[in-house]
Amino acid sequence: MNLTVPETVTRSNMEQMKQLVSNGPYKWPGAKYIIRHDGKQIDLAIKKKRADAHLDYGYVVERQLRDGDWVIFNRQPSLHKMSLMGHRVKVLPF
Repeated sequence: MNLTVPETVTRSNMEQMKQLVSNGPYKWPGAKYIIRHDGKQIDLAIKKKRADAHLDYGYVVERQLRDGDWVIFNRQPSLHKMSLMGHRVKVLPF
């Protein structure tokens, strides 16, 4: 629930982003931050009424990882890019 992915709000995902914002950072799947056009970052852990949070097209929502997202890992001790590996996320219950 700590790893987030930035996702831009568009017409096709507006309702989904509203649901993630209303879930907040403590209920999965949720969101941790909203980043506005002017760069101001709204922390959803502090905001009391998350359902009233205003979303507009072009805002960026920092959502939690979901099944099917891609992440990149580096195999130690090598530091060159040939050692990077991409994996699909499978979220397990804790």
